[in-house]
Amino acid sequence: MTSDEIATFVCKGNKDAERFCKTFVAYCHLLDDCVDRDKPCDAERVARESIEFIVELSVNPFFQAHKAQLIGLIIQGFRAWADSNAPKYNPTEFKDGTLERLYERDVIKGFYHEAVYHVAAILGGWEHLRKVTELCRSYDFEERAA
Repeated sequence: MTSDEIATFVCKGNKDAERFCKTFVAYCHLLDDCVDRDKPCDAERVARESIEFIVELSVNPFFQAHKAQLIGLIIQGFRAWADSNAPKYNPTEFKDGTLERLYERDVIKGFYHEAVYHVAAILGGWEHLRKVTELCRSYDFEERAA
């Protein structure tokens, strides 16, 4: 599934929720691209996507109605991402257990997904959340030379 198809599935047709999810995920990818530099991260992109994220949080009716639940997950997702970039996850620092440490890093890095999964719970309850996580809970493990 494409990220747009996933957002549609998660949000059950709620366009405000879809916009929140798409903008939040795009901003998470922007932050990651700025640090790991695997995709262009020029000033224009940083400014545009930062403003889009700020405006979305400020005016989106879905986010405004559920911000007490979502803001904590956003904060935790950003903290987990920052933690995943800590030197202790650098594979060159480990002689044994490197593969396990790399998986741990990528799982922590992907914590931002939990905010999107919570949107599914808000919109469809436990059963919808279960369907979403069964379909989507996987991690994009990064390939690294050990």
